[in-house]
Amino acid sequence: MWTTDFNDNKSDDKNLMSVEDKQALDIMESSITYEDGHYKLGLPWRDKNISLTNNIAMAQARLQQLKRKLERDDTLHKMYTTTVNEYIEKGYAKEVSNIDSESKRMWYLPNHPVTNVNKQGKVRIVFDCAAKYQGISLNSKLLQRPDLMNSLAADIEAIFHQVRVQEEDCDALRFLWWPDGDLNQKPRSYCMQVHLFGATSSPSCAGYALKRTARDNSHLFDLEVSTTVEKNILC
Repeated sequence: MWTTDFNDNKSDDKNLMSVEDKQALDIMESSITYEDGHYKLGLPWRDKNISLTNNIAMAQARLQQLKRKLERDDTLHKMYTTTVNEYIEKGYAKEVSNIDSESKRMWYLPNHPVTNVNKQGKVRIVFDCAAKYQGISLNSKLLQRPDLMNSLAADIEAIFHQVRVQEEDCDALRFLWWPDGDLNQKPRSYCMQVHLFGATSSPSCAGYALKRTARDNSHLFDLEVSTTVEKNILC
């Protein structure tokens, strides 16, 4: 199935895709760059002229729910803060310098914690890309292609975070957080700079980046290596 959608021979194979499949693939192919050891892809918008309503009010309301949860659980609060700080240190997230940006692609993502009994002391932050404001969500504005990851990915979130988002789309991945997790401070605006666990487009973007990695570096490894990657990334 991968060769149907992502083969370099576009003349025949591309005719077998749906209109949205072709649109998503065109966006990935035209926007991908390689910088500082990471591939960067634009978000595959359904409408390239997308205009989003500022939904910060919804994000602020959800942040108050998160605050009450963290105030009741000091351990969770510390884990959450550690995770956000790690995102910033690793370059997955950064504080927004232009709060009043006139970008038409500005969107705030509520977030909440998910813990795993098999990973004590750690918390996964889930960004709610399906959260609706005035009837729309971020996911509703993104093209969804089939999950390309298959069994190759042991930690999906970690793989998503290795694929960066083009700068012009990062305003759509904003979130609110307290500096250094201090709940007594005024929340500030941050934005994610990587593809997110929870975004409907992330599996295909990460899968495309993995495919591109195998293709661009095939000369460095035995044929079996790149072939294994291709066979285990389905579309």
